[in-house]
Order: sequence, then C-alpha cells, then structure tokens
Amino acid sequence: MDNQKPEVATYVVGAILGLGLGVVSAHFYANARTTSRASGDEESTRLTTGDWVRFVILLIGFVRQIAEFGAKQAPPQKDQAQ
Repeated sequence: MDNQKPEVATYVVGAILGLGLGVVSAHFYANARTTSRASGDEESTRLTTGDWVRFVILLIGFVRQIAEFGAKQAPPQKDQAQ
C-alpha cells in the first residue's frame, strides 16, 4: 500500500497543475478574443482546422515530454525474484 502513495500524490499534483494551467490558458484566450472583438476583427478569433491540428500536436508533444521526464526520474528497480 505504501508503494501507491507516491502514485496518488503524483495524480493529485498533476490534476492541480493541469487545472491551474487550464484556467490561466482559458483566461488568456478569452482576454485575447475580447480584445480582437473590440477592435472589430471577428474573423481572426475563429479557430481553423489547422489551428486545432497544431494545438493537438503541441499537446501530444507536451504530454510526451512529461512522460519522458518521469521515466528519467524513476530509480532502477531491484530484481524481486531473488
């Protein structure tokens, strides 16, 4: 059971950081969209398919970097068969 505590802590910290990053990102996006609308540039606020593709690729790369960071930090496991 003690082995699962670091896993739970990792999920909790990840959820809190993800929530915070999502809220900050949404705030910046909403602020930029409001500014663009105020200047009368309605078309520039619409996300195109290319924008979504770039965003998804960016997210995949971000998650991959986090996963690689976690793999580098894992200590080598001792052989349990002995």
